[in-house]
Amino acid sequence: MLGATMYTCVVWVVNLQMALAVQYFTLIQHIAIWGSIALWHFFMFVYGSLPSSFSTNAYKVFVETLAPSPSFWIVTLFVAVSSLIPYFSCSTIKMWLFPMHHERIQWMRYESKKKTNEPE
Repeated sequence: MLGATMYTCVVWVVNLQMALAVQYFTLIQHIAIWGSIALWHFFMFVYGSLPSSFSTNAYKVFVETLAPSPSFWIVTLFVAVSSLIPYFSCSTIKMWLFPMHHERIQWMRYESKKKTNEPE
């Protein structure tokens, strides 16, 4: 149970970090990011549903113990959020204090649009 919970957290964190890093979403990126999370949960369900002689200690782990347990979902959410806070903070600080050239241009365009839309 601990291993499945840990790996579930890893799958969520990695895919959410990819989603944060993507500038423009396309259908393929949505399918890859959210599909891999769904595929992991589907795999745990299918692998746990196999006979105990094949799935050994993972027999019905997801269906009987992890999925019905609110603590599994709370831990997954907490780990994903707490793991992404440093990444989000670091990228925000880098953007504000050490912007790259394209970020400076984007900021200048945003400021010029804001000034033209302001009533005098």
